[in-house]
Amino acid sequence: MATEDVERVDARAHKLVGAFLFLLAAYIGVDAVVTLWSRDPPRPSAAGIALTIVSIAAAGGWLGSAKRRAARHPGSRALEAGAFQTIACFWLSIITLAGIGLNAVLG
Repeated sequence: MATEDVERVDARAHKLVGAFLFLLAAYIGVDAVVTLWSRDPPRPSAAGIALTIVSIAAAGGWLGSAKRRAARHPGSRALEAGAFQTIACFWLSIITLAGIGLNAVLG
């Protein structure tokens, strides 16, 4: 594969990762507004808590850092965006778990 082809594929992948990150942010924002508007009380589930813990373990600093290191070698913006998305997932999972814990303690 020629260098130009690799750069074109990398640019396309970078745009897709960015688009999915924006779609995720939009979904979270809309869901938060709908939940607040409908005054739907939070209902944590064991499956949700387990999935959040698995997400923290899987996307933890190790995976995000590994992806970032892997992106530096070829200089891939798409891989860098993927690493950023993994790190964002890690922090969102931590915030989610903290929110579940605070809600359980404070009501």
